[in-house]
Amino acid sequence: MKKTFSLVTSILLMASCQTYKKMALAPEPILAQLEDQRQVDLPETFSFMQAAKLMDENNLELKELRQRYLAQRKVADIKTPWPNPTITAGPAFGSDSGLSDVGSANPFIGIGFSIPLGPRLRRNDDVNTLKALAAFNEIVLSHRQLYFDLNQAWIEFSLNQRLKKAQDKISRTLELTEKTAEQLMELGTATRLGVNGIKIRQAELSLKKLEQQIRSREALADLSDLLVISQDDLSTVQSDELSLFSQKLELSELKKLLLDNNPDLARAEIRFHQEDAQLRLELARQYPDLNVGFNFEEEVGEDSNTFSIPFSIELPLFDRNKQAISSSFTARETALTRYRKVLNNKLSDLSKLFRQQELAAQKVENLENILLPLSRMQLADAKKSLEIGSINILRYLDLISESQQIELQRMELHKEAWQYLIELEKLIGLPLQQTDTSFPTSTILPIEDPS
Repeated sequence: MKKTFSLVTSILLMASCQTYKKMALAPEPILAQLEDQRQVDLPETFSFMQAAKLMDENNLELKELRQRYLAQRKVADIKTPWPNPTITAGPAFGSDSGLSDVGSANPFIGIGFSIPLGPRLRRNDDVNTLKALAAFNEIVLSHRQLYFDLNQAWIEFSLNQRLKKAQDKISRTLELTEKTAEQLMELGTATRLGVNGIKIRQAELSLKKLEQQIRSREALADLSDLLVISQDDLSTVQSDELSLFSQKLELSELKKLLLDNNPDLARAEIRFHQEDAQLRLELARQYPDLNVGFNFEEEVGEDSNTFSIPFSIELPLFDRNKQAISSSFTARETALTRYRKVLNNKLSDLSKLFRQQELAAQKVENLENILLPLSRMQLADAKKSLEIGSINILRYLDLISESQQIELQRMELHKEAWQYLIELEKLIGLPLQQTDTSFPTSTILPIEDPS
């Protein structure tokens, strides 16, 4: 019987053990794989929607977060098991009688089980479920952050392309102005001072174009990292047209969106629920387990066997898990205070960004509705004045250059307005200027009360 029992026990222990699986990390094959992944055939005209979809498929940070969630989800899907049974076996020594020196040894075997009386196992399942929920939320929140980073890099990339075209246009005008001024100087109707002034303006524009190229490379590098595409491939595409957000925003509506979608608030909220679940678990650990056993042994010196079924339970007289419970109560209060602190900070940031975005939009509106029409009207009048001879060609070319500078200023103001809008969207956690099916819409999932 003892041999059979030992064999069955060994088989059960071996069957329940998992084995090690080797996994190698080879840098060179990984490099080759990434280089191949980064080479993508892109359309000549590339839209933000296409970029967002490509990021969802390629971005390595998202893949890492999804793997972490799947790992935590697997843990949550495994119900907390009962404590393992305990097996005892060995020899029992004794003598035939208290007066005899003759002794004998007989085997004894026992098995014991612990039965949880409180809701400890269920509370532990709740904690694991909330950990999986937190991992899922982190995927959504990080995806949103990457979406806004992509939007910001895309706006930079698109506006930089348009700024470069505008600067090239001004450069061509200045080159024509310089050439005309030199011809007039040869005729004696222009001075070297005027020609040098034009060359200075050209040099200043060249510096601005170099600064613009630096910003373009930064935006291109950000896009390359987010999309996992080489910068050379991205530099050849042309972005589609941008339309600046023009809808009137209300601060009260933005506050509601902030409550439901801000990533820091969502993390603080899930943290509070985790601390609450941990407190419930610590309270459940106050309840002791019921220990049930079964013992079998042969009576020493007797031709008989003894069976016993002992019951035992720990009396919670001294240790009632008070320290862990006290710590969990404090942790839950701290989590609630942190949520309030985060909300207060976000409300202050919202008020500031809301006003900044409003003012930036007003600047764009004033330029487009007042300054830009006046500039175009002035240029039309200048053309008529040139035709009738009231101004010379140099003055006309100067007015063209000034008008182009206003167009350049218009793009800079658009860029500023976009920047404040994207910062506002990041704070709220939701895009305001467009509806994109690739945007992750899930936030905190509904949490059932585990009580």
